[in-house]
Amino acid sequence: MAGYVGEDVESCIHRLLQAADYDSDRASTGIIFIDEIDKLARSSSASYSKDVAGEGVQQALLKILEGTIVSVPEKEGGEKEAHLVDTTNILFILSGAFVGLDKLISNRLTRGSIGFGAALKAAPLTSLVTKGQLPFFSPSVTGGGGGGGELSPLDLVEPADLVSFGFIPEFIGRLPVVASLKELTEADLLRVLTEPKNALVRQYEALFRVSGVECRFTTPALREVAKLAVSKGTGARGLRRIMETVLLEPMYLCPGSSGIQFLLITKAVVLAESAALLYSRGQRVQHIRIGL
Repeated sequence: MAGYVGEDVESCIHRLLQAADYDSDRASTGIIFIDEIDKLARSSSASYSKDVAGEGVQQALLKILEGTIVSVPEKEGGEKEAHLVDTTNILFILSGAFVGLDKLISNRLTRGSIGFGAALKAAPLTSLVTKGQLPFFSPSVTGGGGGGGELSPLDLVEPADLVSFGFIPEFIGRLPVVASLKELTEADLLRVLTEPKNALVRQYEALFRVSGVECRFTTPALREVAKLAVSKGTGARGLRRIMETVLLEPMYLCPGSSGIQFLLITKAVVLAESAALLYSRGQRVQHIRIGL
C-alpha cells in the first residue's frame, strides 16, 4: 500500500493500468484490492507531523474511492505518456485484520451496563442485541455456516466503530459494504493445502521430483498439518512454516542420495512421533527423526 514506501496512492491505479495492458477503458472497470488497510488507521498517540501512512493516505484515497479521473503516467520507456483512468466504476476491495476492533464493538454493546439486571460483558452477544440488529447472514439467524451458531463481534460492526478504530468519517462513508470473515477451519486449510493450482502439497511434490524422489502425504498427515495451523493461530500463511519444518531434513538428504526414490509423510511424522519414511526400490532405507 502506498504511504509506507513513499509512493503516491495513484500507484494502485498504475498497477491496474499495467494489468490492463495500458488500456484505459479496461482499467476503468477493473478491481483494486488493497490489503492491510487497517494499518492506515489514525493513531491517537501519533503527531500529525509524523502521520505519513495514516490519515494522510486516507485523505488521498477519498477522491479515488468516490470517483475521479486520474492521470497516470507511463513510467516505462523514454516518453512518459499520460493515461486518463476514470475510477467511478472501479471496484475497490479493502481488507485487514483489524486487531482490537472486536473489543471496541463489545464495549459499545455493554456501555452503561450497571445494576443487578445489566448485561455482562461475558454474556453471549445475542443477549446484548435485539433480533433486528442481527445481520441476516449470521449463523445464529440462519442456523448454517461454519461458525457453530456463535455470533462474532465483527458481525455487529457499525461505521462508528471503524471511526473509533482510527478511520476518518469521510473515508468510511465511501465504503458502502462492510463484511466480516470467519477464521479458516481445519477443513478450509486442508483445501488450501491440496486444491489450488499451486497448492503447497503440489509444490513440495514438484520440488522432490526434481531430485528424482516421489513425495506423498497421507490424508491424516495433511489434516494434522491443518490442525497445527489452527492451534497456532497462524492461518493459511502458517502452513508453509509447518511443512518446511516437517520436510527440512528430507529436503537436505534426498538431493544428495541417488538411492532414495520415494518419500512418505504420515501423521506420526508430522507429530514427531515417527521418522520420515524413505524408500528405494520398494524397501525402506532410512528413518529420519523430524522435529516439530
